[in-house]
Amino acid sequence: MSTRMRGLASEHRLYIIFMTALALLGGDGALGCTCLPVSNGFLIPDSIEVPANFGGIPWCGYAGGGHRPEQRMFVLERRRGNGWVFVPLHLQFIEDSPVSSSGSLWQSPHGFMLLVIAEERWRVGAEYRARFTGPGLVSGARMVVLRVVNTRLIPDDSRIQVRIGSAARCPLAVLSTGGSCSAGITAVQRRLDVLLTSRWERFREALLFATCVDGEFWRPTHSLCASIPPGLSWLGRGQELVFAACPRKPSRENEAMEAPPDMILTLGKHRIEMVAWLPGTQVVAHVATDIELSCE
Repeated sequence: MSTRMRGLASEHRLYIIFMTALALLGGDGALGCTCLPVSNGFLIPDSIEVPANFGGIPWCGYAGGGHRPEQRMFVLERRRGNGWVFVPLHLQFIEDSPVSSSGSLWQSPHGFMLLVIAEERWRVGAEYRARFTGPGLVSGARMVVLRVVNTRLIPDDSRIQVRIGSAARCPLAVLSTGGSCSAGITAVQRRLDVLLTSRWERFREALLFATCVDGEFWRPTHSLCASIPPGLSWLGRGQELVFAACPRKPSRENEAMEAPPDMILTLGKHRIEMVAWLPGTQVVAHVATDIELSCE
């Protein structure tokens, strides 16, 4: 029995609906929800430390109008004295990674995911500044500053654990491809938090995280227009919410006004895997466990 999307098999269909909504913008409003292509920008916060084997600066979005970003739209600099000097760079577009799959790369509302990589080796002790100068709406950071420190991370699954919150039954708004792009349900919910050892915790803000449920990426949102890029979550970095709808008494009003949610789990037991990844490297830590979702 399928554990994930009820009525939606992949992000490809999300993208089709997303672009159809754009085409209808300013029209007769046949779809209740319209979304504009908004870039998430850089996927790490400003003014953080990164380990010496950091691979690149993650970014996600568009270059205006839903187009693929170009290398000329990014600027990378290194601090020298009181100023900044230009550093040659290249872009590495991410297809399959520990936090994303090729099925959600080119054809999803999240846009293009890439790494900004210095042509030179990242210098320990140096401070770098990356900027996106291209067109388009950006909801996140257009510029970030980071400092490379003399510490390396190595792949080690013992560095990560998951804390599972107690079950709570309460209302929840989740993504829907009909109506207003969001559906309200009564759901049993359990929060997941990634716990890292102190060495890894120091670089939490430089890591990207993912949650898989029964072998599939799980990245829910409150609305179709709330773009959550690979590596991040609607709750926070290294946090996630798993949930299943609880039965409720049907009514004609509910049936007429609400479309069913598209990303939802079935009641029962599920296999959960959470991943922490240092972008652009083979440094990955995994943890897996079972979880029960019950409305009783």
